[in-house]
Amino acid sequence: MLFLVGVLLGGCSDEPPSKRRGDQFSMYDAGDNAAGGARGAPLRHYMESGKPIEVAVVWNSSVEMEGTNFWEGADLAAEEINSVRNPSFPKLKINRVDSAPYLKRYGAAENANGRFRNAFQIAASALAEDVLENRNNVAVIGHAFGENTATSALLKYERKGILFLSSVSVDKRFSGLRAPLAFQLFPNLDVIAMRAAEFGKEAKIRRLIIIHQRGMYQSQEDPIPAFKKQLAAHSIDQVDVVSFKGVNNNTQTVAKITQELVAKMGPAASNVGLLLLVEHQLAGLIFEQLSVLRLTPPMLAAGRMDIFEEKNKDMYPGFTYLDIYSKDRSFLAQRFYQSFKTRYPDLTPTNYAALGYDHIRLLYQALLCAGTTDPGSVALTMRYNLPKWHGASGAYSFDQAFSNQGGNLIFRQFKQTKGELEIVTLDF
Repeated sequence: MLFLVGVLLGGCSDEPPSKRRGDQFSMYDAGDNAAGGARGAPLRHYMESGKPIEVAVVWNSSVEMEGTNFWEGADLAAEEINSVRNPSFPKLKINRVDSAPYLKRYGAAENANGRFRNAFQIAASALAEDVLENRNNVAVIGHAFGENTATSALLKYERKGILFLSSVSVDKRFSGLRAPLAFQLFPNLDVIAMRAAEFGKEAKIRRLIIIHQRGMYQSQEDPIPAFKKQLAAHSIDQVDVVSFKGVNNNTQTVAKITQELVAKMGPAASNVGLLLLVEHQLAGLIFEQLSVLRLTPPMLAAGRMDIFEEKNKDMYPGFTYLDIYSKDRSFLAQRFYQSFKTRYPDLTPTNYAALGYDHIRLLYQALLCAGTTDPGSVALTMRYNLPKWHGASGAYSFDQAFSNQGGNLIFRQFKQTKGELEIVTLDF
């Protein structure tokens, strides 16, 4: 408990205001927001009235999201904050918002059909309207991966003047909107590409084959140019691309990809590396097919940082994937793991649970530093008056940027140890 109090009290910069104000954000200074409304209040208002600070946490309860435990991570952070008996710390209330009913109502599952091509945007707009209807909500956190609602909802949030911390979006269009009240907390495509290139250099790869599942990032942006740029910067300029659009667990798709890979790898397979920009289920199937053929070049999965530990117990040594959380990455990660298992003994402290936990704590730290829940003041504080912040999922650093510049992504690799397969965190 003393550790938590120390972290909350010691996380603000002492830079003078003149160094923290930029012309771009001046209109969002204390007391004003884009809508000209009065969302938010000084922290003393909450302490004097006994009312909690309310935050909307948006996620998806569908079967596909089962086991991500994002809400549970956010709830754990709020419970820890509320357990601190200090009159200077107002209570926090989490308002869960489920995006699944909105996506179902507007036909998001049929978005390939021309009639429903705008389903995600319409669902996001309706969801955002309901979040904004509660005037007590001072911030929004979350929006699940793969549902393509974060950027569309941002347009509503920004117009109505509410703080938005997007937890898992990698869409460059999000940061491209340059919304003063929005933060992209998950590493964007450029950061993912840079880490993938670092892996290639460390593995001494001369030629790389990228297997790209189109649409997996739920973005209209083509990720290949970003990866080629970073690979070239790390002296890997021989790049082939195998691009396809398919569904997970499709054996015909996997067989077709494997056949094309074997042809592209050629006789110099020892100098070739593979970069998998595919969903985790397909990544596992592709790796297994290549292993049967005794083709196991250096391989990195840089798709969704999803639960490989649970879904791919039958993987083979050497398979590496990018991730954002591991209990062995830091003291804070170990502490989160222990706290989560104590609170939820039957649940898994996934990377998404760690993100939910961290993003609530990061927001609360910013509220304390700003001394108010006014969205504009909190946004300014996060960009100019909050130093690099460390959580269970790594470092968070903004400094006038519109997305997280911290080094969150880590490499996890399946390794044979004493006859058993385990996952270890690589040290680069």
